[in-house]
Parts: sequence; C-alpha cells; structure tokens
Amino acid sequence: MKNLIAVATCLLFAIVIVIVPSFLDSYSQVGLQESMGVFHQDVVGVSVVGQPVYKLYEDDKLVGIIDDKRVLDQHLDDIYQDKYASMFSDSHLNIGKNMYLVEELSHVVYQDVDDQIMDYLDQQNAYTIACKAISFSDQQGEYARIFVKSKEIYENALQKYLGYFVDEDTLQVINNHKRMSDLTGYGDMTVGYKINENIQISDAYASEDEIKMDEESVLRYLSYGDNENLEYYTTVEGDTLASIGLHNYGLTASQLLLINQDIVTDISMPLPVGTKICITYFTSPIDVYVYKQSLRKEDIFYDTSIVEDSTVPQGQTIIRQAGANGSKNVFYDETWVNGVLEDGKEISSVITANKQDELIASGSGSGVAIGTGSFAYPTDNPQIICNYGCYAGFESVDFINRYNRWGNILAVDNGEISEKGYDDELGYYIMIDHHNGYTSIYGHLFVASPLEVGTNVKKGDVIGMIGMSGAATGPHVTFHLLQNGESINACQVLMNCEGLSR
Repeated sequence: MKNLIAVATCLLFAIVIVIVPSFLDSYSQVGLQESMGVFHQDVVGVSVVGQPVYKLYEDDKLVGIIDDKRVLDQHLDDIYQDKYASMFSDSHLNIGKNMYLVEELSHVVYQDVDDQIMDYLDQQNAYTIACKAISFSDQQGEYARIFVKSKEIYENALQKYLGYFVDEDTLQVINNHKRMSDLTGYGDMTVGYKINENIQISDAYASEDEIKMDEESVLRYLSYGDNENLEYYTTVEGDTLASIGLHNYGLTASQLLLINQDIVTDISMPLPVGTKICITYFTSPIDVYVYKQSLRKEDIFYDTSIVEDSTVPQGQTIIRQAGANGSKNVFYDETWVNGVLEDGKEISSVITANKQDELIASGSGSGVAIGTGSFAYPTDNPQIICNYGCYAGFESVDFINRYNRWGNILAVDNGEISEKGYDDELGYYIMIDHHNGYTSIYGHLFVASPLEVGTNVKKGDVIGMIGMSGAATGPHVTFHLLQNGESINACQVLMNCEGLSR
C-alpha cells in the first residue's frame, strides 16, 4: 500500500512538472493576445480556480482589464463627490456612454494596472451622470431625445409650455379631470387638450454637457427643438404687433404675443423703438392640440330686390322698404395646434333677430347695380389681423377666413366691377363701384378674378379667392374703402367689426 501511495505521489509530481508549465504558457499566449489594449498587461500567473475579471472597452476597443471592480466603484464615487455632487445632488456617476464593462471568469492573472485605468478615465473625462431621458416618438418610432437633470424640471417646463396655449386655471381643471363649466356668453372657452406625440421619461446616463439643467433650457427646447437660428425684428416708430406680423411671415398679433411673452404682455401695448421682437414661430418637437368652444353673434345680412317701376324716372331709384340685418348666435367647435387655429365647424345656431330685406324701385332701363349702403364682410368666418391704421400709412383692413385660409373673397355690397389687375403692392386686385359714392378694393387675390370689368355683382357674391400675391407674407385679403375717392375706415362707417380682432 505504501508503495502504491509513493507511486501516485511521484506521478502527480511529474504531471505538475510537465503539464502546468505548458498550461501556464498556453494561457500566457492567450492572455497576451487578449490584453493588447491601451495598457499591455502582462500575464503574471495562473489560477486553477477561475477568478472574475472586468474588461473595459471603449467603442469596441479594449482599454484594459480591471483587477478589482471595487477600485472603479470607489473612483466613480470620489469623482462624483469632488466635481458633480454640488450640481447633481442625490445622483451618481457611471463610465462614458461609449464604454462598457464585460465581466468574465479567467484562470489567468494579469498585471494590475487599475490605477492607470482610473487615470485614463480622468484624462478622457469618460464619465456620465445619472439623469432622466425624455424621448419623443410617433407612429414611426422615436424621433427625438433629450436629457434633463430631473423629472421635476421637465414637468414644470412642460406645464409652462402648455400655459402658452391654455390658461393656468383651465390647465388645472383639465389635469385634475374636473368638469368644465358651460360656455354661457360670447367668446371662447378651452374644453380640452392633448399632446399628439408619445412622451416617455426613463432613467439614463449622459455627459454633463448633454444635460439640460433648468426649466428655461427645457422650455426653450419644447418651444423650438434644436432650432438655434431664431430671427428677430427691431421695432421702429409706429410699429404694432399686427404690423410686424403682417410683414414677417404673416404672423398674427396673437402669435407674436405668444413667442414674446417675456417682453410683451398685451397685444395693444405700445412698442418702444428699438425693441427686439422674435419673429420665429414655434418649431416645437411636439404638437399641442387645444379644443375650444366658441359662441359668437353674427349678422344675417339682408337681401336687396330691385324691381323696375315705370313711375320712377329712368336712372333713379327709390327705396320702397328699408333693409335691416338680422342676427344669430352661432356655436362652433375649434381645434388649435400650437396656438394656430387649424379647424372649426359650426355645431348649432339660433336666430336672435330676423332680417328685413330691402326693396328698391328702379327706373326702367337703368341697369345699374346700386349698393345698399350696409356692408357685409369680404370673407366668410371673418377675422381682422390688421386694423385700419395698424401701422403708419395703412388705410385698409386686413381680413382672413378663420377656418379656411384660402377661402372665397366676397363682394361687400351690390355694385359693378370697375377695375381689376395686378399691382406690386396689392398683387391681384379687383375694384367694385357701388354707385352710391363708395368704391371697395380687394387685394392679394390668389389669382386674377374671373369676373370681367362691367359685371354687376350682389352683396355676398364670390369675386375671387384669398391669396398672398403682391407684398404679402401670408394669405389674407386687404380691404380698402373709398368714399367719393377718399380712403375711409369701413369699420367706423358701414361695417360692424366688433369682436373680429384677435
């Protein structure tokens, strides 16, 4: 038995002498190949029992093999405390975004270069900070992502952005899922909103220069995305928000007010000369849909009938029955996107006063279309974007169709087409002589009016389409009124413009 034990011992000793050196040599060759990173770590030994090692890669390139991960963890904590704790409280560091650790079991013992690897991380500033990622996606997937210091900073900035389009009290009611009160008077009321895109908040790591640190920078992103090329206009004497917008991309005064809330608090406030006004409208990564109800009082314009009467001298007219406009209350549903009215439809209407049509007796053979002296509006769903005198020398009224930017242009009264053509300022225009001392002119038509000079038109007839020909930066119709050849403000004479400016 003793002889057997002696033989076994000699055999094991021989195995160790012969096999282990070749085992060590084999691992040495593999280890040298694997450790040819930034740090050429020599193989210093071999272990029969595998030990965990941590290979640090940068962009798929081996940096080095960390012997003790606790060294890395402690180093990250030290750097955080020294450089970042004051700005990022209750946070922590990680290695750079383009770096990653791979844990492996290895029988090879490598040269310890942990300190050199930590120095390398410092030189590369290869650190990321725990933060929040805000990702924006639609049906096609994620299209934008930002990093913010905290969830609270983002949520506060989002509420401020929503506040551009929905007042704070209404936001609170909607966010708390409370019932909105009914609209009981003329005007509009927000009844709901939604963000059309999907927004997700998740934990993330990012470098310091990628992280938005405050509400202001997040609000700036929500307003304009990555657009850094904002345009500004410097005011001169006589400027108003309406006139500035009219000459810069057709922005409305309300739109300019939204994007300049820090310096302008009211549409009608005087603008000091030299004020810098932003004229770049929102280019937000999200679309905020706001749903409103609107109740408006609208005129029902009376019709005019002209009948030949042999008792009336030729070329003369007599009003047999005076006309009177009626009125109605009209209820609309409207959809606004990022503060711009995109759609509206009539839900219901109630007549509050019946119209009385006008009856005119005309001398036989006169053939003249005579105006009623009471004007309708030059567009359906009218809204005024620039009043008479909204800037120096402006002697017209600019109208848009609230619900159809390229809608019809309408004759404001009976009359005869007296002129049409093209002008560098007005673009395509058309002129109507109402044969009662008034002449109306309509500018910026989409194309030339199809009506010929000499054509008789009635109040409300379509005479063209809204456009932006000539010196216009957005679709609208410039309405100009002459009385005996002199410019006058139609809104102060023959047209009720109350409530049309917004």
